[in-house]
Amino acid sequence: MTGGRAPRGGTLSLRVVIILIVALLALIGAQADALTDSSARVVPAAVETQSAPPAIWTRTEPASCVEPIGASKSAFALFTNAPQYVEQLTGDVLEITAPLCTDITKGGNRARQTVTLMLIGVTHTHWAKPWPQYLVLGDVLSQEPLDSPAAATTVERDCEYCPKMLNLSGGPFVMGSVASANEIPLHSVNVPPFLLSQFPVTVGEWRRCVVAKACSPEPIGKSEFDDLPVHNVSWDDAKRYVSWLSQITRRAYRLPSEAEWEFAARANTTSTYWWGDRFVDDRANCHECGLPFDEDEPTPVGTFVANEFGLFDMAGGVDQWIADCWHESYKSAPSDASVWDSANCRERVLRGGSWKDAPAQLASASRTHDGSRTRDARYGFRIARSPAPARTADRTSEFATRTTPIP
Repeated sequence: MTGGRAPRGGTLSLRVVIILIVALLALIGAQADALTDSSARVVPAAVETQSAPPAIWTRTEPASCVEPIGASKSAFALFTNAPQYVEQLTGDVLEITAPLCTDITKGGNRARQTVTLMLIGVTHTHWAKPWPQYLVLGDVLSQEPLDSPAAATTVERDCEYCPKMLNLSGGPFVMGSVASANEIPLHSVNVPPFLLSQFPVTVGEWRRCVVAKACSPEPIGKSEFDDLPVHNVSWDDAKRYVSWLSQITRRAYRLPSEAEWEFAARANTTSTYWWGDRFVDDRANCHECGLPFDEDEPTPVGTFVANEFGLFDMAGGVDQWIADCWHESYKSAPSDASVWDSANCRERVLRGGSWKDAPAQLASASRTHDGSRTRDARYGFRIARSPAPARTADRTSEFATRTTPIP
């Protein structure tokens, strides 16, 4: 991952907006200290409030960001996707999980907070998406760091510049949905153990293959930071990368099968998205879905929250190439998670949706396709491999001393 990041498209204006909001709310910081008495709450004029009974509901909502107001005991949160029952929030307790607003422009895996607020007011910003649609103000009841599922995962890496891989134990799951004709029939699949890259392949990882003259094209993007997902690559390009990686590591890397990919994306859930049936903030990089967002390129990998398997960017960012040939439905699909191929296949499966797509295309079961030679700015990939065979006692020292050449 790269270090200091210069402001780029949309970032500078986002910083300005956040600073203006913080400055505005800081003006009422002294008054906010006196807001512990609910009967004497002082609310800024810009915040619309309603009469409400004492708090009886506690709700949990991811937000675009949350920020304490100066040295006061109050905080505000910004939402692009409306919290549930947003018009009836005032007076309730809201447990918000989000990065700090001052960190919202950072790339990579941002630290997050769980902040519990006794809500004072909610206002609609009337800004265009992906800018926040709602500003929520409340008294802070508690605040603590939020642990990521990825923090508890163990990654494998076969060389210094190889993608980080997570070992997934596999198991049975129901694949597909009834949302689209190409996602039926629902069918049971038993997935053997396999490894999947924790992130989509990045610009930095791709560039190593380009330098070795085993891959093309050069990465695109107005910034070309190493932690962006590589995009504008075809299925054929992705296959060349896994062939090169297999050669230098002596491991059998490959693209995941479609069943493996959906198993990993769902992470033991049956909902529309891995986080639930409703689209919420701070989960994925897509069109009008929330911040951070740049219309010209995806966000750096790991910007949004990992799923329960510890995998990042299984929804949004870049569409991900899959090994399987495209089929119009799952009729006669394999039940063992193997690659479903066809002779002379010209179109391959893409999963996950991209930063240019609407939320519906980020559903765990959503699928699309394109020609295997097609390069599109939305297209990237992640890699898989099967577990290494058990090593015999007489060959342990041979493997222990083997080194992997890096071009």
